[in-house]
Amino acid sequence: MADAEVILESLLDELKVDWCDVGWAFGLAVEEAGLAGDAARDAAIDALDRGLVDGLLVAGDLGPGGFQPWPERGAAAGARIRDAWHAQGQARPDGSAIGWLEITDRGRAR
Repeated sequence: MADAEVILESLLDELKVDWCDVGWAFGLAVEEAGLAGDAARDAAIDALDRGLVDGLLVAGDLGPGGFQPWPERGAAAGARIRDAWHAQGQARPDGSAIGWLEITDRGRAR
């Protein structure tokens, strides 16, 4: 779980600047936690789950009006990300095709 915490903290720092697609979590698993392949995917998904369940971030899509949150929150949003990621059939995701992330006030305060 230590890898997931490193990824989540780095992701929250990135999200303080701008929205990130789900693929950022995989990149941080590789760059910050030194993981690769399925291990990087699994740690990234764990980090996203933790951030979503703890209310530190929300998932959604980017549209003409900017970030549009999904109706799913918390564990339901994490499950949607996990299912979409696994459906792609590869460890490194096409993150923007899965979804985007926005930090919450709670995440910003952390």
